Parts: sequence; structure tokens; C-alpha cells
Amino acid sequence: MPAKQTFYKRNRPRVRKVLPPPPDIDLCTVAEKCRYVGSPYHRTIPVNGQAPVRRPGKAACPRDLQKNQSLVRKWLKNAILRGNFGEFKQGFPRVVWHEEDGRLFEARQSGHGSCEYHGFPLASHDTIIGMK
Repeated sequence: MPAKQTFYKRNRPRVRKVLPPPPDIDLCTVAEKCRYVGSPYHRTIPVNGQAPVRRPGKAACPRDLQKNQSLVRKWLKNAILRGNFGEFKQGFPRVVWHEEDGRLFEARQSGHGSCEYHGFPLASHDTIIGMK
């Protein structure tokens, strides 16, 4: 019998699923309120005077995106309007996904129920079911 292949947690392929918004949610309002603030844990260069604080195992945000925060903010808003998100917590999606040039990115709430997000690239073997 072949040996069972094991993965370290961060290397294990993950499947995520797009979920519908709660019935009382207006996506235009949610998209307008959401802000991309980034996280020093995924940065390799200082942004807005905030030094990077990389953690082992955390995906590094591509340098070109670290320097182009307005583009990432646009991606966040557009992904919400398209419905590319998971469950909602206190009126905002906990996670939001965007695909650009064959690369998948995930934005997560920076605090429980927060409208502020930080993001990072997903591994090439990760999958989002139902992305639009």
C-alpha cells in the first residue's frame, strides 16, 4: 500500500466557496464602506510609513501591488459587487476573492466584523468554487 501523502498545513490545497449575501444586504453600500488597509505581515517593503513585519508562513504580497494600493482598493470593491465572497460577519464579508492575470487573491477582514481588509495571494493549488 502506498504511503499516505501528507502536507504541511500551509501547503495543503484549500477549496473555498462563494456564498450568497444575507437577504438584507445591499452590495453597493457594502462595497462603498469597505476599505483596503493592508497588513505588515504580508509586506516586504514599507507602505504609508508602516514597516513590514513578515511572519513565517504568511504569503508575501507582490511588490507591484504593495506600491499600488489604489488598484487593490478597486479590486476589493469590484469583487464585492460581483459577489466573490464568503460568509458575512456583522454586515461585511469575512473573506473576498479576486482573480487577476491567472493569480487568485484573498482579502480578509482585519478585525472581527470590520470593514477594513488586508490581502494576500493564494497558492496556485487553491480553488474558489463559484467565482464570477
